[in-house]
Amino acid sequence: MRPDLVTIAKGLSSAYLPISGSIIGERVWSVLEQGSEK
Repeated sequence: MRPDLVTIAKGLSSAYLPISGSIIGERVWSVLEQGSEK
């Protein structure tokens, strides 16, 4: 089992700064890439 999307926040800055991010899988990336051409 592999996730399509993972969110990261506290571990990214050790809770010192309000920062977050997301890690996306290949299937999600391909959909976003196709939609960006419109």
